Amino acid sequence: MWNHNFYWQCLRPATRMTGNRPTDDLAYLIDDTFGGIDALKAELVRQAMAQFGSGWVWLNALRRKPSATS
Repeated sequence: MWNHNFYWQCLRPATRMTGNRPTDDLAYLIDDTFGGIDALKAELVRQAMAQFGSGWVWLNALRRKPSATS
């Protein structure tokens, strides 16, 4: 149930983004870890397509080291 509620709460106007692009520290971490926002999106899609049935793919930032997990 938490995932469901969290998903709907995330559908609001962006606050720390310029257009559809993250800014500041988040942008730096994504660029440093994935090579850019397009590479991050590709990784999220790859993880989602590998998920059997329904599920979620998350962008985690544990110890300021982002990773995509399902």
